[in-house]
Amino acid sequence: MLNGSRRIPRRTERRLPLALIGTATPLLAALAMTLTFAAQDDPAEPADSEAEAAAVGLTEILPLEAPPGLEYEDFSILNENWTKWSEQTAEIVGEFYAAENQDVAKQRDSLAAIRDRLRTMENSLADKRFRSLWDPLTTIHGRLVRRIDLAEAMLDTLELTHEKVRQSRLEAAASGVTAALAALDKRLQAIPGGPAWLPVVKADELSKLMQAPANAEAALPVLTQVHEKLTNTDSLVEAQKKFLSRPEFQALAASIAEYVKRTEEEHPPLDEGKLREELAMLVEGIESFEKEGQLAAVKSVEASLAAIGKLSPDKGAGIAAVIESYYRNYNFRIVASEQFLSRYVEETRTESDKIAETIQGAWVTGSQKTSATTAVDLKKSDNGGLFDLTLSGAVRTNTIAHANRANARIWSTGNHRFVARRSVRFNGDKFAIGERGTIKVNPSLTNTGASTSYDGRLGASTARRRAMSAANARRPQSERTAADKIRKRVLPEFETEVAKEFKQLNKDIEEQWNVKLREAKLEPAARSVTSTDKHLIWSSRISKAGELAGGATTMPPPPTKGLAIHAHETLLNATFDRMNIAGRTMTDAEFRKEVDDYFAILFGNESDDSTNPATEEAADEPETDPDLYVFAAVDPIRFRVENNTVFLVIRTGIRRKDKEEIPPQKITVPFTFRLEKDAVVLERGTVRVAPIARPKSRSEQIVRARVMGKKIEKDLGNREEAREISLSRGEGKDDLVLNIARISALNGWITILAE
Repeated sequence: MLNGSRRIPRRTERRLPLALIGTATPLLAALAMTLTFAAQDDPAEPADSEAEAAAVGLTEILPLEAPPGLEYEDFSILNENWTKWSEQTAEIVGEFYAAENQDVAKQRDSLAAIRDRLRTMENSLADKRFRSLWDPLTTIHGRLVRRIDLAEAMLDTLELTHEKVRQSRLEAAASGVTAALAALDKRLQAIPGGPAWLPVVKADELSKLMQAPANAEAALPVLTQVHEKLTNTDSLVEAQKKFLSRPEFQALAASIAEYVKRTEEEHPPLDEGKLREELAMLVEGIESFEKEGQLAAVKSVEASLAAIGKLSPDKGAGIAAVIESYYRNYNFRIVASEQFLSRYVEETRTESDKIAETIQGAWVTGSQKTSATTAVDLKKSDNGGLFDLTLSGAVRTNTIAHANRANARIWSTGNHRFVARRSVRFNGDKFAIGERGTIKVNPSLTNTGASTSYDGRLGASTARRRAMSAANARRPQSERTAADKIRKRVLPEFETEVAKEFKQLNKDIEEQWNVKLREAKLEPAARSVTSTDKHLIWSSRISKAGELAGGATTMPPPPTKGLAIHAHETLLNATFDRMNIAGRTMTDAEFRKEVDDYFAILFGNESDDSTNPATEEAADEPETDPDLYVFAAVDPIRFRVENNTVFLVIRTGIRRKDKEEIPPQKITVPFTFRLEKDAVVLERGTVRVAPIARPKSRSEQIVRARVMGKKIEKDLGNREEAREISLSRGEGKDDLVLNIARISALNGWITILAE
């Protein structure tokens, strides 16, 4: 296993957006690399008919007790000001699970009462006055809301009938037809002679029919006739065909086809008994996954969902939506503030030039100094991250204009400000730049003095006033000329450099990151990039068939000047599932090498181990531990993240030389984070060891657990990582230095805030 003082490799050369991804590497990899090392009631009497009738709604589907994390004592993590509220909430939740004879109405009342408690927590989480309670409130809210959402979805599913589902889907399809008709009407009103086409598609008749969408018998003949006109255009002249090919007509045809499709759906007989069995199995699988995160639980959940999809009138849509939100969601997220992005791309250039040219018929000499700084200006977008890369600067001039008239000379200073922009959209894989850049120039010219051939003679002051007056009269034109020169000089160069930089950046993303993700089998199954006017949000899901992923939860407020990295426990689990560990028998050194080699795929071989005396000392010592770790064939390594603790679960046995082999054990190692002045400390808690299979001898198991526990404690010590993170911004630029301000581990998510 890994010596407790060993430090992990740290990548130092990063580019946007690789830098954003890699920022979390030192701490998350430190946690990962630290690894390198109810009994049932007695059978009841036969139930009478009244008891059997009570098995309605969620009865016999939900467990009879509140699940771990929502038991009475779990609510005590809130402070004393919340004692009464916590006790009442714990009682409501406990009664919801424990009451066997609740009818559906009572279950709905209980759900409503719990919803009221959830709203209280949500309001408090949004209130700065309760910021000190953020962690416990988030923990309790997250544990409760996902279970209540699932319970309510199951209750809704049980109350569905095929007729209700059919009506709901027809109403949705009718809304689509109505919206398509409205869009078509609006478009046709703007075209000369366009409204004459409305009777062709029977617009008025369709609108009336869609007001009673469930009456498909009346609507189908008309819909079929209109659809035929819109799609079968062979007999029409070319101009008519072209007109009917407009998007608004095609959208109407598609909406009609959707309505017809809904009327043709088949609905098999409802087997409520079988559906209830599968719902109970789903809950059991979910609770098992919540507790252990094992692949067997995932298989159970997937099997139940498939069965529910076949048995429920809505094909399991309501329940699947909850599962998608809490167990198949993104498991990696970066939230970068506009200020952070601007600091990352910031580059200031200053250029000085001499001026010697003819401007407006006058010979102008002098000097100019141009300074400009790049930045990011985020825009709201749900379709990729959208921002303007900006170049803001000023051109300051000091000039003398030599006019022929009266041999006059005019001294001037200029302070011309400009902002150049180029739109950029990022989809998580590539940057796409706008077709052209823009530039806005705000020229400002001040004439500061004049001299003429009359200087030193009578009338000199009058001549200078006239020269200044003439120069000031020409100032608007002079400013326009200056602005035009700045546009022609700055914008083409800016456009060229932006195109060059993002072309290289796209190449780096593919060659330096995407290739590595594919090789490590961590390529995202789904990805989303959005932006607000303050933040860029990059989310991805790392999972494959047979794996669940992240869950929606209340996230801390987004950073105002830094970035936040959120990694879900399922991402850590997926990473170790892809390593060559399961079912292997390895020494400590072999295991370390396996993990090191894997992370080298992603982050290279750069390491600061040479600066760690303890690591150097360990490297000089020969491998003396003859023990072999015999890792489980399935789920050898698992992480659970809750209540600001990361639980590392290792399933392994030990094969010892000249000693009895220790059979597979489940070893749970808790870790907590602590921020010190210059370091982040990963602190190990008490190691717990439990047998995977029931041992023959209790006393023998105690000895085994003691041996295994001591070995794990020796191999997994506390670790320290630098609190400061330096991001390389490329050649010729200073590193961007961030400081880790906060780390939390709540509801499956590890969150690192760096500023």
